[in-house]
Amino acid sequence: MAPVLNMNGASAKSLIDAYVKAIQALDEAATKLAACAPHGRDFQTAKPGAYEQARTQHTERARSIENMRNDLESLALAVQAQQAERGR
Repeated sequence: MAPVLNMNGASAKSLIDAYVKAIQALDEAATKLAACAPHGRDFQTAKPGAYEQARTQHTERARSIENMRNDLESLALAVQAQQAERGR
């Protein structure tokens, strides 16, 4: 749920800036997570299916970051839309 702009609350700019900073941090986290993706050579002596399980877990982590990023982007856009509506 997006915050509702009002004269007693945070400004649209401060809210959007905070969302953008959080989005940027998640983008950095996604890049760093990609760098530690599982590689088959690290599972050669593991039980059968271990590499596939590690890939699945890694994909779920990446998806979690993507979902958080999308949520924050939606919030920023909702605040921006309120700001535009008030500007009319």
